[in-house]
Amino acid sequence: MNARETRLLPRVAATVLAVAGLVAGSAGCSPDRDPTERPGITPPVMRGRPVVVDTCDLLPVDRASAIAGQPLSVVGIRVEPPRLETVRCDLGRRFAEPLVSVSLSTDPIALEVFEAAYGDEVGGDPVAVEGIKAPTILRKEGDQRTIRSFVHGAVVSVQTSDSLRGPSLGRQGLVALARLALSRLPRNPVVRETGTIDRCDSVPDRVVALALGRPPTLRQEFSSEGSVQCSWGGQPGAVVITVSDDPVEVRRAAQLASEIEQVEVTGVAPTDQVRAWSSSDVAGDLVVLAGDRVFSLEVTPAPGFYDAGIATSPPELALARAAVRRLR
Repeated sequence: MNARETRLLPRVAATVLAVAGLVAGSAGCSPDRDPTERPGITPPVMRGRPVVVDTCDLLPVDRASAIAGQPLSVVGIRVEPPRLETVRCDLGRRFAEPLVSVSLSTDPIALEVFEAAYGDEVGGDPVAVEGIKAPTILRKEGDQRTIRSFVHGAVVSVQTSDSLRGPSLGRQGLVALARLALSRLPRNPVVRETGTIDRCDSVPDRVVALALGRPPTLRQEFSSEGSVQCSWGGQPGAVVITVSDDPVEVRRAAQLASEIEQVEVTGVAPTDQVRAWSSSDVAGDLVVLAGDRVFSLEVTPAPGFYDAGIATSPPELALARAAVRRLR
C-alpha cells in the first residue's frame, strides 16, 4: 500500500459509515450487494405530502444556544457525501467552526439498513440512547460524538467534537439537541435541494464535476461577512470549498505550512502569489493561502474516481485554481 492509499483510508472509511454507503460496508452483507436488495429489506412507504425542510430549522439558534449554554449562530451549511441527499447545518461561534452540527438524510431507507450501518455489526462502541421514541444510536468516532436517529425512513444526525477550542458539549446537551431536532422533523421530510447560490455559482460546474467524478446535483452556499462556504454533492461524493478572510484563520493556515505533516503542492498559481499544501494523512484536502484569504478544499469523489499514486489530483488542482480566481 503506497502513501496515497494510506491517506485515503480515513476518508473512505468515513464515507462507508455515512448513510451513503449504507452499504457496501455494512457487516453481514456480501461486498457486491446492497442490503436493500435482500428479501425483507425495504424502506417504509412514505405517506402524505412531502415537506421540504431547511436543515438549519431543525435546531433554531435561540433554543440550541439555551441548551448549549452559550450563544450560537449558523456558521456553515454544506452538502455531505452520502449516497442519499444529505445536508448539514453547523452551529457555533466562528465561521466554519461548528460546536454542533445537524444533518438530515432522506429518500427513505429501511430500519435494517440504519442498524447495519451504525449498530453493533460495524464494531466500535455504539450505545442505544434511551428516552427518545425513534431508534437512536450514539457513537464515538475519534474525537467526534454523534447521535443518529431513524425516523420513518429519514436519518437525523447531531454531532459535536471534543477537539474544539472553548467549552465542549456534554452528552446531556447532545441528547437534548437531538430531541429538539426530532421534535421539529415533519412526517415526510425532503431536504431542500438548493440554497441561495450567488458567489459559488462562479465556480464552473464542469470543474466541480471533474473533481467529483460526476455532475453535481445538490448545492449549498453560506456567506458571512466576506467569507463563504460552497458545497456541491454528486452522490455519493461531495466537494466543499471554504474561503475565509479572518486574520486569525489566515495566520493559522500559514503556521500549518511549516508542519512536517504537510506536503507542498504546486500548480495552483505562481508561487510568489500563493502557497498551497495538503495533509500527509488525509485524502482529498488542499489548503491555499492567497493574500489575505485562506482557501480550504475538501473533495470526496465518487468511489474509485481517484489515482492512488497522486497526492493531489489534476481535478483537485483545477478546482483550486478556479476557487482562487473566482471566489476572492
